[in-house]
Amino acid sequence: MITLLSFYRGECSDIQGLSLDERLGIAAKQWQELDTLLPWLFPCGAETNGALGLSESEIRQFVFDAEATSGLYDMLRTVLPLFGITFWDSAQGYAAEVHAEQLADAEISARCALYLPGVVITLQRLGLGAQQQALVAALQTYADDYADTAAANILAMTEEIVKQTDGQ
Repeated sequence: MITLLSFYRGECSDIQGLSLDERLGIAAKQWQELDTLLPWLFPCGAETNGALGLSESEIRQFVFDAEATSGLYDMLRTVLPLFGITFWDSAQGYAAEVHAEQLADAEISARCALYLPGVVITLQRLGLGAQQQALVAALQTYADDYADTAAANILAMTEEIVKQTDGQ
């Protein structure tokens, strides 16, 4: 434990030889890269007014392209945990779970509120309703369960997503 305390005090390096400042710099750079990558991966955010940039025939091709949809699922399973959300295939279809303790972090909740609507609307525009419904259901459950303690931006985002996807 002394080594860990020494690391956090800036007195020694971690197990990979990096200082605390170097670790913090890496984390900041990773967020910057995500800030660039996420709007490209899931382009239906507020800045594009929900436009996907694909023709109807391209969207139909995507839905029936097993390799492309598999890649998207892999990306969801990789990206969503950054926002405190786990996404998986279940025997009943697709499922997602929101982890309240992660969304309590101000930076994570801010990025979640910024990017998650684009993820949900992109899934909707691509015709991936089951995946979108699993994600929206998890968000709604979180909002219901943590209405008194969740960050206001997450509750507002969830309410807006539910309105946009209602009846889908």
